Amino acid sequence: MATYNIGGDAWDYGAGVGLQLGRLEETKGQLCPQIFVGLSRGPNDLGGTGINYSEKHFAIGADAGFVLAHKKGVDLVPTASFYIANAWYKLTAPSARDSTGSDTWEILSLGLGFGFNNQVTWHRQSHFRSVCQAQDESTESASR
Repeated sequence: MATYNIGGDAWDYGAGVGLQLGRLEETKGQLCPQIFVGLSRGPNDLGGTGINYSEKHFAIGADAGFVLAHKKGVDLVPTASFYIANAWYKLTAPSARDSTGSDTWEILSLGLGFGFNNQVTWHRQSHFRSVCQAQDESTESASR
């Protein structure tokens, strides 16, 4: 959960869950499927205009990695992640119709991790985003 003020108050809520498949004792590689859902409320009353923003988002994907080298208690682990994310958003204004839309995009991440004595891991990733589609529509209902 996060809160911030960017021309209006905003709240973000989210939860994710993942599963680690493959144990390092049994295999050098691991696959970790993950899912995430979230909800954003705001910014509200954007810049004093009465316009409010909200968003629901969902992502599904997986992380994968393997131990490339192990020496003196240090593991070198290259990783890759791929996710497909979707967001549905809504703008409401006091004197106009609601405006809604959605976006879908893909996220590819490449990274390198270091494991120390199977106790501590340090990991760095670079992310690449690609927009698949964008769909905008206006609803016929008046805002409240």
